[in-house]
Amino acid sequence: MGTTGAGRPADAAAPAATAAPAVQRAHLLLASLDLAATPLPAVLQRVAVLARDCVPGADEACAVLVHDGAVHAAFSGPAAAALDERLHGPGPCLAAAASGATTVLDDTAAPGRHPGFAALAHRHGVSSVLAHGLPVTPGVQAALALYGRRPGAFDDPARALVGEFGRRAGTCLANAWALRVAASRARRLQHDLASRLLVERAVGAVATARRCDARTADALLRAAARRAGRRVRDVAADVLGGLDVLGGLDVMGGQDGPGGQDAPGGRDAAPAPVGLLLCTATGVVLEADGTALELLGHRRSDVVGRDLHRFLTSDEPAAPAACTGLARGALGAVAHRARVLHPDGRWREVRATASRPDGGADPPAHLVVHLQDLSAHEEHVRRLLHAATHDHLTGLANRAQLLDELHRALSGARRHHRSVALLYLDVDDFKAVNDTRGHAAGDVVLRSLAALLRTVLRPEDTPARLGGDEFAVLCEDTGAEQAHRLAERLRDALAGWSPPVEDPATGARAAVAVGVTVGVAVSPDGAGRHLDAAQLLHAGDSAMYRAKRRR
Repeated sequence: MGTTGAGRPADAAAPAATAAPAVQRAHLLLASLDLAATPLPAVLQRVAVLARDCVPGADEACAVLVHDGAVHAAFSGPAAAALDERLHGPGPCLAAAASGATTVLDDTAAPGRHPGFAALAHRHGVSSVLAHGLPVTPGVQAALALYGRRPGAFDDPARALVGEFGRRAGTCLANAWALRVAASRARRLQHDLASRLLVERAVGAVATARRCDARTADALLRAAARRAGRRVRDVAADVLGGLDVLGGLDVMGGQDGPGGQDAPGGRDAAPAPVGLLLCTATGVVLEADGTALELLGHRRSDVVGRDLHRFLTSDEPAAPAACTGLARGALGAVAHRARVLHPDGRWREVRATASRPDGGADPPAHLVVHLQDLSAHEEHVRRLLHAATHDHLTGLANRAQLLDELHRALSGARRHHRSVALLYLDVDDFKAVNDTRGHAAGDVVLRSLAALLRTVLRPEDTPARLGGDEFAVLCEDTGAEQAHRLAERLRDALAGWSPPVEDPATGARAAVAVGVTVGVAVSPDGAGRHLDAAQLLHAGDSAMYRAKRRR
């Protein structure tokens, strides 16, 4: 007992020598494991069972993996489970994991190494033990322990088979561990992404409610977090939940006008999916989870074993050199945008982030690749930008967007000696509609007016809702005479305008007669002065009130 070279009789070598096909079958079974979907304990269990089945003389087996003092173990039978070294203290299996060497107990009844473990094994009917360290990855230790019911069960050929199987089992466990680390990183990435999108949505909501830019909205959000002594993400969640955390402003339910439905929508857009792949240093895919396969548009059998680069098309010129630096160990992580061509001809935008799970400086054995779906993220960003620049009730440009357009148009008009006109509209007696028919009816009137403006105005004109029942139309390259003709055409279209609304008392729908007053302002004005955006808006507002008094 305690030797590493004692052999069995020569006539016992034949079964071990003919067991190589069993090792090949075991290797194929290991390779067929879907490591991305199989928990680590199940992988260890499979390793233990295959080791028991392919090595002659083994009646039961144990597989262990050690990281940071934590021991994961799996057993092929009751005797092996009874010898769990996590319960009874270190024995040959944990010693082999720590040293990476092979330990053999030829007879547990004889004095030798690990006497406490040997006595326990003998009581459970185990006479021979072969423990073999497995090569996994830096910082992670693993080993196999085989248990035989007769003394001297493991001869030299059997030990050679254990070494051959151990190399393949070590590769399997290394891949499983790398995927475990990668999955943890993916969860953190998903959480970070969800937090980032949550804050983005909150910033968009604050910007819309406060009529400010995104930078100012972000500063307001962070100031509220500091004032409350809380995380920005938690304050963002409160903002999107409609809580008053910014000092008297309900940014989800705040009413911008009498319609009463001015809260930005889209509270809980899902975070962009993140797929996970395990690759070799050169980019050959070893494992891929379901999200990655869906993003790539292929089945697992079409992806595993192939170069990931054949599925990704990148226009970033630095991407190839960065990937080369990552493979050589010069870089720790690489991220770039890429496009994926699906079999049906559709293109999908993704962000590919490749990193090494071990964090070392040498060329890595594995790379972990996260694929993030950018199409959903970009669509979400587009909706945020649209919400920040458009009135959600009517779909027209909001006041902030109109001011931006006015600044641009007036600046260009001044350089090129052109005119800019503004039509300023106000719905007459709109308060009466809200008071008698309700705010829902007021919303119907505002949406109906927005639809009419789209049909009457020229394609190059920009209609906007300023707030409440006030609207404006930006008309570029338009002089005073042209602007007054356009205003007259608008008045004619509005003369017979009677949007149908619902009576809150009876539920019956009936047309309501509503008038609209239009004022016209032009830059340069009658005195030849070039007006800025605020001055042109004020001139339009004044013209509208003069027209209202003349009625």
